[in-house]
Amino acid sequence: MQRGFLIISILMFAETGYAQTKTSVTPTGYNLPDSQFLCLKIQTYYNKIKTFKSDFKQVFSKKFHGDQKPEYGKVYIKKPGKMTWEYTRPEKKLFIVDGKKVWVYEPVQKQALWKNLGDSGLPAPVKFLWGKGNLINEFNVKIIKNSKFAGKNESVLKLLPKKKSPHFKSVLFVVDASGAVKQSIVYDREGNRNRIYFNSIILDKPIPDKLFKFIPPKGIQVLEAGVEKKKK
Repeated sequence: MQRGFLIISILMFAETGYAQTKTSVTPTGYNLPDSQFLCLKIQTYYNKIKTFKSDFKQVFSKKFHGDQKPEYGKVYIKKPGKMTWEYTRPEKKLFIVDGKKVWVYEPVQKQALWKNLGDSGLPAPVKFLWGKGNLINEFNVKIIKNSKFAGKNESVLKLLPKKKSPHFKSVLFVVDASGAVKQSIVYDREGNRNRIYFNSIILDKPIPDKLFKFIPPKGIQVLEAGVEKKKK
């Protein structure tokens, strides 16, 4: 399993029983009016759309070893609560949220993992894409001035979770003038970085329901995530 894909899988299969600690003190420089306005603009953008389709490039960067080999694919989102990440190269892989279950399928491994959506611990940076959750309620936010990640007419918003997560430390959203997130950059607690670039974004065009359905192919192992395989 390549590291970038593993990051997504861990986030989606996060144990909801983790004892999260809520930070009571707002960090200095966070939640100022400009950052809250940008956060609201992003949330409004995603709340109003019904479908989202985009090409993506994903690059995982190790703290002491630099960028790893990029992964490419397409992401599809359809409200309410459906999402598919279709990795096309260098390896074909699928990550599907079908509205009831979360699926991870790697053909090379001949294995599919699933978990009930309600038990999957979907993080706020994912839920907001289909209009659920509230970024301002769940994160302390701050605009990063002169960020190296910002292109022309783009802003960079840093999000620190108000409830500490074992799976990520902070998130950066690179946002264009419309409120669309063009890049999502997630830092874990070891200082590694998972960067996703979105391009060729298409909004509110019909997406077939079959893209959000997963039927395990014959001959693969199907396992429930977090449940040990029973011995025969």
